[in-house]
Amino acid sequence: MNESERELAAGKTETVQARKELEDGKRELEKGKTEIQNGRQELADGRQKLEEAKTELADAKEELKKGRKDLDEGKAELADARKEYTDAKADFEKETKDAQKKIDDAWRELDELEEPDFYVLTRNTNIGYACYESDSNIVAGIANVFPVFFFLVAALICMTTMNRMVEEQRTQIGVLKALGYGNGAIMGKYLFYAGSAAAAGAVAGCIIGTWLFPKVIWMGYSIMYCMG
Repeated sequence: MNESERELAAGKTETVQARKELEDGKRELEKGKTEIQNGRQELADGRQKLEEAKTELADAKEELKKGRKDLDEGKAELADARKEYTDAKADFEKETKDAQKKIDDAWRELDELEEPDFYVLTRNTNIGYACYESDSNIVAGIANVFPVFFFLVAALICMTTMNRMVEEQRTQIGVLKALGYGNGAIMGKYLFYAGSAAAAGAVAGCIIGTWLFPKVIWMGYSIMYCMG
């Protein structure tokens, strides 16, 4: 093989190597482009994550601000509550001291009290029972006197009425005697009149005296006493 052929073979070899290197460069270029695109995508994702992180950070700052505000309000409420507790505790201690003082004074007054005197009273010494017994005795006394008084009044009225009737009917009595009526028949007429009036009065008096008067008296005393 002459020198020109060797040079031609060497040129072919270099050409093949150059093509191979070119293909390798293209592959590396494609790989670089792919890596660049991946980098850009990662950069875009990183930016998006950064924006999301910024948003979350802003929200966190807002929540932190709100939390600090709530914390300040809670501290203020706690301070007010502590103040109210302190005031209430002071009032409670004051009221407790006053109450304890009153209790001590009451115990001291109780210790200073003398032993009481006891009286055992029977039913007859009870003021209500004694007044009721006294009123009952008064009513009993009146009940013993009134029948006699009414009887005497009734007898007086009957005597007066009969005397006046006999005086006014003397002419009729004379006529009856002239017609043949005896003294017994004429006397029986007037005695029947007087007896019927007396019997009617006695019946009415028994009814009124044994039923109406006691009922009225009982109702009157029921106003003052509790009748069990």
